[in-house]
Amino acid sequence: MNTEIKDLNIYVKLAIAVVVIGGAIFGIYKITKTVKKAIEKKEEKQELDDAKDDLKELEKAGKGKTLSDSQISGFANSLKTAMDGSATDEDAIGRVFASMNNDADVLALIKAFGIQKLSGDWVADMEGTLSQCLTSELDPIEMKTYVTAHLIKKGIAFRF
Repeated sequence: MNTEIKDLNIYVKLAIAVVVIGGAIFGIYKITKTVKKAIEKKEEKQELDDAKDDLKELEKAGKGKTLSDSQISGFANSLKTAMDGSATDEDAIGRVFASMNNDADVLALIKAFGIQKLSGDWVADMEGTLSQCLTSELDPIEMKTYVTAHLIKKGIAFRF
């Protein structure tokens, strides 16, 4: 009987060790995830701040946007709609970028888009700036076809 108690003590110690190690691993995972999310938020904020600053500089230089705030807002909403859900509407994205006339328009679009949350039926939801959302939704060939080609055609220097 004394042997059975010793064997039981070994299993209890093993179970406690597994729980402690599992808890430590879970804690490290949660901390890492929180830190990663904080870094991403800081990068998103920096991207938006940069777009705002660049837009102000262009306006000071007399190279302001050619589209109204309501047009830009409508285009930002169109992009969110085109990228939200299970299927990406590449043609709608292309129409928005074909409507941009200069760098200030693109920067104003980035500012108006802000940080959006996109849901997906087959993939996890994602949240990010226009650049992050486009990169998530379009492969490199689609990016070139529906975004970059329109920017180049209009002589816009900005690239995603």
